[in-house]
Amino acid sequence: KMMTPKAWKLAQAPKSASFTNAPFFRVWTQVLRSEHEVREHHACVIQRAWRCALARLELHNRRQLLYHHVYQVQTQAACMIQHATRRYLAVLLVGRERACQKIQAVLRGWGGRRQLAQDRVNARFQDALNRVR
Repeated sequence: KMMTPKAWKLAQAPKSASFTNAPFFRVWTQVLRSEHEVREHHACVIQRAWRCALARLELHNRRQLLYHHVYQVQTQAACMIQHATRRYLAVLLVGRERACQKIQAVLRGWGGRRQLAQDRVNARFQDALNRVR
């Protein structure tokens, strides 16, 4: 039961002798006033709940944006770490290959010198064998 502006003005009007049942009128205005206060209170509760729900929704949206940003940063960092690790391993592998090649070259040189020395020994032994015959 909504109170019209005219009824509200009447309820707020000063008490006069023109009303025949003044105590009833006072009680009735108090009832109307208390109903209005209750409705006002309920409206405030609903507004607070609505604002709270909106704030929760906004907080959820902001949190989701933050999570997305953190996910992107973590993904980029993981890619950078993986790329750096692969680069390091590639450099390490190239270094080991070069070291192997150097060792192989030294061994080839040593093997070549050894073969040359063996050929000389064989040649001397062959010369000595040829002289004996």
